[in-house]
Amino acid sequence: MKKIIFVLIGFIVISLLSMPVLACEPCPQNINLNFEQTAQKADLVIIGQKVADGPSTKVHGSQFPGGPEWIKVKVLEILKGNTQDKEIQVKSWYGMCAYGIILNDNKSHVIFLQNGKDQYYAVNSGCAIRTFSVDGNIVNFQETELSKDTQKISIDKLVKKIGPSASRKKITDYDSNETINQIRSPIYYIFITLAIIIFGFLVLLILTIVILVLKDKSKKSGSKNK
Repeated sequence: MKKIIFVLIGFIVISLLSMPVLACEPCPQNINLNFEQTAQKADLVIIGQKVADGPSTKVHGSQFPGGPEWIKVKVLEILKGNTQDKEIQVKSWYGMCAYGIILNDNKSHVIFLQNGKDQYYAVNSGCAIRTFSVDGNIVNFQETELSKDTQKISIDKLVKKIGPSASRKKITDYDSNETINQIRSPIYYIFITLAIIIFGFLVLLILTIVILVLKDKSKKSGSKNK
């Protein structure tokens, strides 16, 4: 009976450990959109620069990956679609899975997006072209997300490739000195406040105990002197 219980416990532990791996499977090849399909399906194509990270999905001390739940992107140029905002919120990490728009620097990127209720999302749930890095007027172009063949083309040439609905509309200037802000969740600040209160209580408790011990010692030494 004990052996069966240990086997079941071991099976549950292995299953739990393997869940994150199974949960973040790559996109199937048959639904992964190429550049042309992505450009057609995208509601908004911009050249943007990340300016802030939202609350992180990564659990502190965990071995599993994670990143900002969303990012703030400064809109430098609009290539397709339209937005009145100079900064937009874009979905990034889904728990441990990098299915959204993942930007690890503050450089400019071409970003393909679909409209959402309260923020923008990667086209086709991330199973498509998501970003191209931009260096000056040059775009590092790829036909598919997983393609190893990168072509250096001008932004104007990329606009032509996107199609007749595309054009260049400058919104703001790129700032190489832009720093990426870390936006914390309100829960983070609640946790910090509680930690400070608990720490203060423990310090007060320790001081109280020390004072009581010293008083007790002084009383005992006083009684001995008598």
